[in-house]
Amino acid sequence: MTLAKLVLILIVGAPTVADTPVQDIKALRRASNAAIAAGDAGAVVAQMADDMVLTTGASEKITGPADIQAAFEAVWAAHPDAVYIRTPKSVKISRSGSTVPLAWEDGSWVGRWVEDGGAVEYSGLYSAGWRKGPLGWQLHSELFVTLTCKGAGCP
Repeated sequence: MTLAKLVLILIVGAPTVADTPVQDIKALRRASNAAIAAGDAGAVVAQMADDMVLTTGASEKITGPADIQAAFEAVWAAHPDAVYIRTPKSVKISRSGSTVPLAWEDGSWVGRWVEDGGAVEYSGLYSAGWRKGPLGWQLHSELFVTLTCKGAGCP
């Protein structure tokens, strides 16, 4: 077990019998938001499957946890105060009988940091695909769509 996965377990807590898949996924999202707020790219990608595909709000496709971790580290190198918050609106779990348990999450997101000219805030909607395997629920895809930009440096 990697240190990042151990940190994730400590933040989220070990699942209990009373937990539901929806609660588990929402807890993982909270842990991911906390990892981003802490600037811990390793913990951000700890809950991602090896075949993870992320499409950014700028429509850039990034594949695999290593490249996604590098992307977060590059953002923080340029903007150490950058924070992204994803707020789930709904989480839907595949029906029993599915070959692999899957879940769909959607909601809104906001990203904030300070540019030379002042504060900037991007926001929009996102969707995420989760798959349950031997390591529990893991992200296998995320799509972010930017709908608004406020502040310094907006196009």
